[in-house]
Amino acid sequence: MVAASPCALAVAPLAYATAISACATGGLIMVGDGINDAPALAAATVGIVLAQRASATAVAVADVLLLEDNIKSVPFIIAKARQTTYLVKQSVLLALSCIFFAALSSVMGFLPLWLTVWHM
Repeated sequence: MVAASPCALAVAPLAYATAISACATGGLIMVGDGINDAPALAAATVGIVLAQRASATAVAVADVLLLEDNIKSVPFIIAKARQTTYLVKQSVLLALSCIFFAALSSVMGFLPLWLTVWHM
């Protein structure tokens, strides 16, 4: 679930970066497309650029580049990023547990050392 920040204020474009730096303590997403958004995109935890009308500077400092100008896809992107992070954590845990059990069985004498090293 994506919630709007209480720090969403109407500020001048030059004051974006300072306003975002003040609000970004818990993580903040900035969505923009122009050259005046570039400092704020760099200061945010995650900077998202709408690419069809974006300036080259905004594209250079952004973390995520949306190829279509549809801001409604941002919650889907956040959900997909969380799902990917969860899968990466599962994969690392599975790999570490396989390494641990292979090393343990090698130390206990159930597997020869060369076989344990070969599978790792």
